[in-house]
Amino acid sequence: MDLGKLLIIGGALLLVAGIVVLLLARVHVPLGRLPGNIVYRGKNTTVYLPLTTSLLLTVLAPLHFFKSGMPWTWRIRPERKPQNFLGLAPNSASNPLYAVDL
Repeated sequence: MDLGKLLIIGGALLLVAGIVVLLLARVHVPLGRLPGNIVYRGKNTTVYLPLTTSLLLTVLAPLHFFKSGMPWTWRIRPERKPQNFLGLAPNSASNPLYAVDL
C-alpha cells in the first residue's frame, strides 16, 4: 500500500475517533475522567495520566475488533516450510547442497 493512502486512511480514522470522543463528552460519558486517572495541577503546569482510561481502552479495543471480524486482526498465518538461503528445502533431493552419505 502506498504511504500516501496509508496516511489518508490513518487521518480519517483519527478524525472519526475525535468525533466519537466529542459526542461521548456531550452525553456526559466520563471517558477521560474515570477514577484512577491521575491529574496533577501545579502553579503553572498540569500533568494528566489517564491510567484507567488507557486500561479500559486496551481491553475493549481488541475485543471489539475480534467480535466485528476485522480482516487484519487475529489473522492466523499459514505455517511456512523451512528454507535455506537459496530458497530450497533443507533436506530435499532438489537441494544441491544436501549430500547423502551411503
